[in-house]
Amino acid sequence: MEALFVYLGIGAVSASGWALRFRSRRTVGTVALVAVAVTVGAAVARPDRPGPWSNLTVLVTAVAVGVFIGRIVPARFRPMAILLVVLALLDASQLLFAAGFGTGPADVWFHLTWLRADGSPARLGIVDLIVAAAVGEHLRRRRAGPVRSTLTPVGGFVLADTFVFVTGIGGLVLLPFLAAAWFLGEAVAVSATRIRSAA
Repeated sequence: MEALFVYLGIGAVSASGWALRFRSRRTVGTVALVAVAVTVGAAVARPDRPGPWSNLTVLVTAVAVGVFIGRIVPARFRPMAILLVVLALLDASQLLFAAGFGTGPADVWFHLTWLRADGSPARLGIVDLIVAAAVGEHLRRRRAGPVRSTLTPVGGFVLADTFVFVTGIGGLVLLPFLAAAWFLGEAVAVSATRIRSAA
């Protein structure tokens, strides 16, 4: 049940570009800049004392920054492909060269946090949410439709959960799975186009 709520939340973040489609890029960029300033300022000023609005701050920042990135990246395959590959490699490098980010007291300001049914804490990084929103917006601009632009980022989280379920390996980074879901969606879209053309 928890996974379902997480998928619904990711879907909402991924679809945020559709809700903001009538807002200019300058407006979205301004909101993103203000949101980042508020988030960083809160992390610096109150690292040990997150307020009740920390999750809201994370969501607003992730949506605004993600949609802005989705709008400044050219609406073509290659630019987003390069961006996702670079981000996935950087994310994966945490497992090879470092213990990862998010171990300080201010970490809560950069994660969406909630409690599981057993009372244990769970969290989702703001960068993962930003990339989900960026992918959704970029696909919207490429006329992919609301279903594909929403479900592609969700597919990345499904792939990650499936991998953990099958292998039992936890503590993984998410961006490689988001990138894999995007490339898989592109492959399916190309195949569908070819089939329609041949019919």
